[in-house]
Amino acid sequence: SGADHLLVRDDDGRCAGLLTRLHLAPFQARSWYTERTPVRDIVLDRAPFATADMPATTAAAAMRARGLDTWPVVDHDGRAIGLLSL
Repeated sequence: SGADHLLVRDDDGRCAGLLTRLHLAPFQARSWYTERTPVRDIVLDRAPFATADMPATTAAAAMRARGLDTWPVVDHDGRAIGLLSL
């Protein structure tokens, strides 16, 4: 679809992580017909995530420290409400 990232949710609808093209790169050479790896088994950036009440400077510092370009923002129930991007 051309998307650079995809929010992954768990069975309860809470944000489970952010999947990027980089995460999918090892699977591009494989056939999806013969290799069926569930998304939950792919190593991706997981919690903690930014929250809506987190100061922007704190979020930016955390993203830089973790080497993230994009970071999910979740509400207090863990549901994604947006993305932060540096």
